[in-house]
Parts: sequence; structure tokens; C-alpha cells
Amino acid sequence: MLKEIIITNLILASLTGSSSLEFPKNPEFNLTSRAVIKQKSIYQTIIENLNNPNFNVKARTINQIGDEKITSCFEILQILLKSDDHRIRGMAAISLGKLENKEAIPLLILSLRDDHPGVRGSAALSLGRLKATESIDDLITALNDKDHTVIVSATYSLGIIASPKAIKPVINLLTHDQPEIRENAAWVLGLLKAQEALPFLEPLSQDL
Repeated sequence: MLKEIIITNLILASLTGSSSLEFPKNPEFNLTSRAVIKQKSIYQTIIENLNNPNFNVKARTINQIGDEKITSCFEILQILLKSDDHRIRGMAAISLGKLENKEAIPLLILSLRDDHPGVRGSAALSLGRLKATESIDDLITALNDKDHTVIVSATYSLGIIASPKAIKPVINLLTHDQPEIRENAAWVLGLLKAQEALPFLEPLSQDL
């Protein structure tokens, strides 16, 4: 979990206005009447904050949706993935992972092709949080990304998903020119209990 927090912070640090977006006004609330009133109030406040011109207010609100697992806002996050502002898209991708809704998986796979590395890295990290086995091939492809934060996030998530299919592609990262990528690959191979990686890991022992 600590490693995920570190990678998340690394990604968010790379996310540096935003277009006007239209949000759904009447989500379904399958709760008791009193809870519905409270939930509608929270939802309305979230809508107001997302329409606030202050970026920091928007950012806190998107993070709140994920941290508090406000599942009624799933569709809002889906809309935010289409924002013109890559910062918004990246934070929406992170919060989608925190909602733990498997319906987010195809959306996040699409975000792996975003034109900004912060968004791609966020999507990769959330796919790992969701243990999205259907994203393994896409995450393996992301290991060839030009941006090191995307590679680190994709590697981490492949380790969390724990697919043997990822072992060989991750072994290939042990010769990467970026020390952070080599170290992360070694850590993930440990998670995968990849015995076949031992001959490749021994030469790296002095670096680690």
C-alpha cells in the first residue's frame, strides 16, 4: 500500500483550465428516504464544487469522491475522464480505481492511451487496484511507454494482479537505463515469486 501511495503522489505531481462539463442531475439512490436526502445533498454539493472556477476546489472534490467511495458519482468521474484538462482526467482515473467498480475497467484501459503521461499512469495504477485481469495485455504494452512514471505504475499493477504472463516482460525491465524502473521491476518480480528471474536479479544486487 505504501508503494502505491508513493507512485500515486509521483503521478499527481506530474499532473500540471478545464472545459465546462455537464453532469447528470438525477442519479439513482437505492437507500432509505433519510439517507436519500443526505446523499442528494452531498451529490449536489459535489456538482457545485466541480463547477467552481477554482481548480483546487475541483481537485479536492474529485479526490473526495474516491477517498469516501461516493459510488453515486461514478458517472461524474466517467464524464471527467473526457475533460480538456489532463489534471482532471488523471485525478478522475485515480478516484475511479478507489470506487472499486469493475465497470471502470474498460474506461481505464482506454485512458492508458491518453495523450498525457499523468493520465496514463493514473489509469495503470487504478487497473492494479481493481485487479483487472482483462487489462494485463494493455499493461504489458504500457511497459514500453516513453514516460517512466507510466512504466512504474504499469509494472506495479502487473505485480498486484499477479499474472505469470507479466514475468518475462517485467524481467526485460531489469536492463532499463532508469534505476527506478529497474528497482521497481525487481520488487514486482519478488511479488510474482518469479524463480526464473533470479539469474537476472543477482547482477543487480549491488545496485539495490
